[in-house]
Amino acid sequence: MKRETTATFIGHSHIFNLDKTLIRSKIIEFIENGVTDFLCGGMGEFDVACANVLYEVKTKYPGIKSYLVVPYKSFKVRDRIIYDSVIYPSALINYDFKNAIPARNEWMVDNSAYALCFVTHESGGAAKTYAAAKKKELHIVNLGE
Repeated sequence: MKRETTATFIGHSHIFNLDKTLIRSKIIEFIENGVTDFLCGGMGEFDVACANVLYEVKTKYPGIKSYLVVPYKSFKVRDRIIYDSVIYPSALINYDFKNAIPARNEWMVDNSAYALCFVTHESGGAAKTYAAAKKKELHIVNLGE
């Protein structure tokens, strides 16, 4: 997995009125611009929607990979079949439960060149991760704007 061909997803836990066809079209744009690897957090509705869309588009783009990045070893993986692999970054080993999620999000931003986002307000973990992605100058598409 190379940073320059990797995208991550950043979004609030709850999404309202977000059409999955819009998620699909943006993911396909990323793929057609050379993205082959996608990092998924697997926690909120946006993460799950994106992972499911990736699973569906793999029939047309079989070369893409979907990775679930877990913040701690005891993370409960749901729908394991939609991911190609589960990653537990060794950099997270020393984080306590509360701080592991923001650290995982930072790891995903650090290892990506692209971000597909659904951020509608400036508070919470998604907003902080979105700000980090902007600071790192990732190629960002925010569906919440």
